Parts: sequence; structure tokens; C-alpha cells
Amino acid sequence: MFRFDPALYVSPKLKKKKTGLVEGFMRGEIPLTLFVIYRNEESGKPEFTRSMYLKQSWYADKDMLILGICEDYDTAMAYMAVAAEEALYTDGMAGA
Repeated sequence: MFRFDPALYVSPKLKKKKTGLVEGFMRGEIPLTLFVIYRNEESGKPEFTRSMYLKQSWYADKDMLILGICEDYDTAMAYMAVAAEEALYTDGMAGA
């Protein structure tokens, strides 16, 4: 089951398609060429994967909070870098 963060990040090239993408995910119509940023339910940290992997049956039983949708690997990595930097400044350096 997919849930979407209220502050869902959608990369600039996909902004106009945001509503259609979310509705498609909810219907199980997952585009195969995108990258999905989600919160790992065990660690609570963001991770990303190719959207095509979400069609595997293993994901059907998971409660997945989607944080962002990107059109390519580089955009997903850039998002993750910004998220890590924000966490560093927000939470401080643990153990420093």
C-alpha cells in the first residue's frame, strides 16, 4: 500500500504530472522509468529505488510512505543530498 507524504517532492520535469502520477500509483499503474524516494520502515531513513521494482509482490504487502518521485537517478541523488544536509543542520552532528 502506498501512502504519500503531504510535502511530496516531485522533480521539476514531473511537476505538471503530479496528480496523475499519484493517482496512477494508487491504482497500481506504476510507471517503470521513474525513481521513487521512500522512508525505510525499519530505519526511518529515506532511500530510493527504481519505480519498476515496486511492481514486485514483496512491495504489495508493505506500507510504504513515498517522499518523492523523480525522473532520473541524478535528480533522486540530488534530493537525497539536500535531505541529508537538512537533517545534519536540523538534528546536528550526532556524536560530534
